Amino acid sequence: MAIHAAVYSMSKNLAVIKLGGALLTDKQRPLTLHQSILNQVATEVRRCLDAALFDRLLLVHGVGSFGHFPVVQHRLHKGFKSPSQLIHLTYAQNSVMQLRLAIAEAFHNEDVPVCTILPSSCMLASGSVLKSSYLDTIAGFLELGMAPLIGGDVLVDDQDGFCVYSGDKIAVDLALYFGASRLILTTAVDGIYDRDPMTSPDARRFERFSLSGEGGSSAQSDVNLNVDASGAMEGKLAAIQPARDAIAAGLRVYVISMRDEGNLLALLNGEQGIGTQLVP
Repeated sequence: MAIHAAVYSMSKNLAVIKLGGALLTDKQRPLTLHQSILNQVATEVRRCLDAALFDRLLLVHGVGSFGHFPVVQHRLHKGFKSPSQLIHLTYAQNSVMQLRLAIAEAFHNEDVPVCTILPSSCMLASGSVLKSSYLDTIAGFLELGMAPLIGGDVLVDDQDGFCVYSGDKIAVDLALYFGASRLILTTAVDGIYDRDPMTSPDARRFERFSLSGEGGSSAQSDVNLNVDASGAMEGKLAAIQPARDAIAAGLRVYVISMRDEGNLLALLNGEQGIGTQLVP
């Protein structure tokens, strides 16, 4: 069954940080990593740890151009249709592994003890919805003081054969399961806008965005939607919907950019005007 409530006793100051594929990669060019941004992100997370801005950290990453291109090209996001897809699934997973290792290495260089965990090894879906999971390993590494590193993946699906399960969904699932105090979704733009800020200079950023009120349908459509198997910003907002009760109960959820150095530190230090806060 899907995860919709905290069921594990964990630190009240657990942060789940999702590193967006649009932040870390060029989603218009296959297998293209923004190494300087990744290094900057790892450095800033290290500074947050040094400042004790959270007690526990769980990192989730999108797959960006390392995953979306082969997934869309071979229609892997449509589920299992033919055995001919399987070799392309191998390629997609191998490509994403390059990104996983690059992220792990960047954090290792900043002395952040991450451990890479594959969702396809501990999660099972049904109709693209999480059906069951084994998360005790993640819990154990968290208790040890490590930062589990988990990214979007292709899961076995008992209805569709397999399904693409996005980093956004995983981040929400884990935040709910472990009772996180903060869920921070980082991307290439500094929040949610009424129009695409990449093409509309006068686009307005929402400081607070309601998941149930007016404005939801006017959120930006990501310029990369045609190569994004997870649905870009629309997919992100849909992934957050199961967290509405948790948000009402105190979970703080934000969408911010980490292209600009210092945004994460500023947000965690309580500065106003950083990104967009999601409210029920």
